[in-house]
Amino acid sequence: HYWFYDENNNNTGPTLGLPLAKLLEDGEPNIKFCLNWANVKWGMKWMSGTKVRSDFQPVTGVLQQQYFPNYNDSRIVEHYLWLRQFFHHPNNIKIDGRPVFMIYEKKPMAIPVLQRMAELAKEDGFPGPYLSVGFTNNTPTVEFPY
Repeated sequence: HYWFYDENNNNTGPTLGLPLAKLLEDGEPNIKFCLNWANVKWGMKWMSGTKVRSDFQPVTGVLQQQYFPNYNDSRIVEHYLWLRQFFHHPNNIKIDGRPVFMIYEKKPMAIPVLQRMAELAKEDGFPGPYLSVGFTNNTPTVEFPY
């Protein structure tokens, strides 16, 4: 799923979330699932060979920037409250009672968001999330305490 913490466009919230809402609404497809947060900027080209910029400055071809709020930002709570409907769904994949939550790319700036989400998941009755990281892009070692 896309969830942007964009301070410039006031565009916090799910993007392209309708298929997920439909899954909850009608139960179809009736399959096991987990969510993957695309915690990166949204560009107009997929794997175009263009070097990825790490300074988060607007560049040609970027539809939506991704920013990472600090631990106490209320937008993290809003994000979790949206996720929890999926975490509590009977078809959500869980490992040892922990909902599987994937992130697209390992980014040190995402740690406060993930730490706060882990706390919220525990407050919500889960032992915490089961975090999985998809793409590391030669990122220096980052320890996720989950």
